[in-house]
Amino acid sequence: MGDILPRLRGSLHTVHRLDRLTSGLTIVAKNKVAASRLAKEISDRRCEKYYLARVRGRFPLEADAKGKRVVVGTDVDVPCVPCVLGEWTGDRKKGEDKSAMKGAALGFWIGNASGEPSDVSLADLAGSNLGIDDYLSPDTVVDSTADPSAPPSPPWLHLACPCRIAEHKRGVCEAGDFSSRVPSEAPGVRPAQTSFAFLCYDAATDTSMVLCRPQTGRTHQIRLHLQHLGHSIANDHNYGGTAFHGDPEAAAEAAAAEKEMDALDRAAAADSGREVGCRPVGATSTDGPATETEVGTAGALPRGDNESMVEFVQRTCVWCARGGGDRERAVLEFLSRSRGCWLHCYMYKVGGGVYRAGLPEWFFGRKKGGVGTVAANGNLAAQRKVVSKVIASGEGL
Repeated sequence: MGDILPRLRGSLHTVHRLDRLTSGLTIVAKNKVAASRLAKEISDRRCEKYYLARVRGRFPLEADAKGKRVVVGTDVDVPCVPCVLGEWTGDRKKGEDKSAMKGAALGFWIGNASGEPSDVSLADLAGSNLGIDDYLSPDTVVDSTADPSAPPSPPWLHLACPCRIAEHKRGVCEAGDFSSRVPSEAPGVRPAQTSFAFLCYDAATDTSMVLCRPQTGRTHQIRLHLQHLGHSIANDHNYGGTAFHGDPEAAAEAAAAEKEMDALDRAAAADSGREVGCRPVGATSTDGPATETEVGTAGALPRGDNESMVEFVQRTCVWCARGGGDRERAVLEFLSRSRGCWLHCYMYKVGGGVYRAGLPEWFFGRKKGGVGTVAANGNLAAQRKVVSKVIASGEGL
């Protein structure tokens, strides 16, 4: 950002981060004191975070088949809120748990914004017709114990499901039931909890728009929890979706680009006498993790005094080096990759302020009242037209 606004270079401090494939809001502060204060509030969970996701199927109808519903309200010893931050409360707390779960909760229930259970069914939740602001308005976040006469707040599905990083180097995570595994078999299992609100469903693309509120901050938590419920983010190919969901033209172009890159790899290997590196089926040579040698080489290259961050990254990027800096290869890489997944950081309430991003281009539904937008897959068609012109002109990217 400092390269875009030179007058702010050196005076911007990141407060939080987003996953690489996630779009939306990122908060930065203009001094270290403010950045540290906001970051601590987020770390201490004294904030509210809201994301938008576009998922497969009619949310949350698959939850009963995929998840484990928490039985609430049938036992006087069961507290009103069964889980807090992914851990059981009251009599549900377990004693010493020698499994990898370490006592973390696993299950879902439907309740109000505060987590108090209600008798709303999954079908009722899937049939609601509310906009984003109907869920985010302060008037809808009601504590029924404080005001029993107040109207009930819109229903949320609350999921407690532990997560862990399975492969640190590749950034692969997993979530679910680890009770049959000992800690040495599944190290790093941590409790996690997310709340979900259904916004609308589009039959033509078989996708639902969902508002997500993570109560904890585990790596890839929202993506993992939606997959666990049987409603993966539709175009999140890492966790149950397909990279070009609803866009067969883009999928065909990606397959053709990968095939051409494979041919370029084999030709380059033949010219240099080296072997083609091992890689997963359907992935190009640039998809493999960086080797220790590549990381060491890139880390030894300092940034020039007058070099912009973009120029520095282009010069030291491991994957750019693997592609040989070839412009045609850059176009093929562009065509072969999705433009991110349908997960968007929409709003943060932290430090007494409310920070909100615009709606993503793939959003459909309503903010509040009125006529909503129809489902679309973003601007992939426009992007392909631009790339086609680049290829035709021979100028590269």
